[in-house]
Parts: sequence; structure tokens; C-alpha cells
Amino acid sequence: MDAKTKYKNYWKNERAADIGRYQSTLRFVNFSGKRCLDVGGAPGVFAKMLAERGNEVVVVDASEAGVQKARDRGVRAYLVDVSTEGLPFEDDSFDAVFCLETLEHLENPSFCIKEIKRVLKPDSPLICSIPNTRRKHEYIHPELFTWNGFSVFLKSSGFRIANYEGYFFFHGSLFLPAQVRNWIGDHYRCLAGCWMFQAIHMKQKLQKQNKS
Repeated sequence: MDAKTKYKNYWKNERAADIGRYQSTLRFVNFSGKRCLDVGGAPGVFAKMLAERGNEVVVVDASEAGVQKARDRGVRAYLVDVSTEGLPFEDDSFDAVFCLETLEHLENPSFCIKEIKRVLKPDSPLICSIPNTRRKHEYIHPELFTWNGFSVFLKSSGFRIANYEGYFFFHGSLFLPAQVRNWIGDHYRCLAGCWMFQAIHMKQKLQKQNKS
């Protein structure tokens, strides 16, 4: 089953947004006036938070219902299966790309990361998160989404890992203050509910090396 069929109505009955995780993500991106892409960003809650900080934000997602939810929030959104379809944007057209707990759902995450690299400006950040493999989560490519496996995946795809952290939300931990959860996730990686990476697009440097 293709992603557009599988996730068509995924956001029809919208679930509560994980505001804590979104706020944790925003700690990576204390900027405004940037053009941002949110891959797998339906229903547009995080995109709206980014826009409220003065950024221009575009969402792509395979869920038709989710794309409509994003549009209803005033977010520019496109229906795209990022496993098989190219992103409908020019090369080097975004200052930052976000991909939050999306890659593990894709049949072809390598195709998606290549498209992200294409539309992301050189020396600009990709902020992505993946769930801890200790969570009861269905993975299409489980070997790719260990900490080490994903780190190698990013580096081999032309990114330099600039920062990372763990976000902790196990066993009733959402009742803990966000600062406490973040400290636990940062210092005890195995306990993190998800891992977040800030990776820098290295295309410019790679091109220079190829010319030398």
C-alpha cells in the first residue's frame, strides 16, 4: 500500500499535539526570518509555532487529511509521498528543514534524505528526530534507526552532526517539568523517548573538495 493511501485519513480525527516535543525542538532553532520546510509536518501545529516566530514555513505530508488540517491553520502545505516523489521545490531553496519522527515510517528514507539535501541550502541545518528503538514502535528499517545506525546514515548522506539530545517521556514522565525530562534524555540516552539531531548540509564543502 502506498503512503498516500495508508495515511490518507491519518489526521482526520486530530490527536493532541505533542507540544512538549515541539517546544524541545524549538530550542535548536532560535531564529526568525528563515524559510523552513517541515517534512511530514501535518497537521501543521509545529509549522504554526515556527511561523509565529517570524519564519516562512511550508509543510509536505502524505496524509490528505493532515495537509488539509495544515491549510486550515493557514500553513502552506503540499500532498507529497516523500518516499517516492520529489519535493516540489527548487534546489537550495530552504534555510532549514525539519523532519520529526517521520523517516522511520518511510519505505525509502534514503530517497527522502537526498531530496531534503537537494532543497536545503549549503551549510544549513536539518533538524530531525527518531524514536528510541526501545519504544514499542513499528520500523520498516529497524537497523537504520539505532543511535549509531542513524548517525552513520546522516553522515553518509552528506551531513555533519552539529548537535543532538534525547527527549525523555517514559512511564508517566510527562508529569515532570520539561527541563527535567530534557536533562534525563541528554544524560541517559538509553532512556530517551526520542533522539533529536541537528545536522548541517555539507554540500558546499564537498563541492570544494571535488574541485581540488
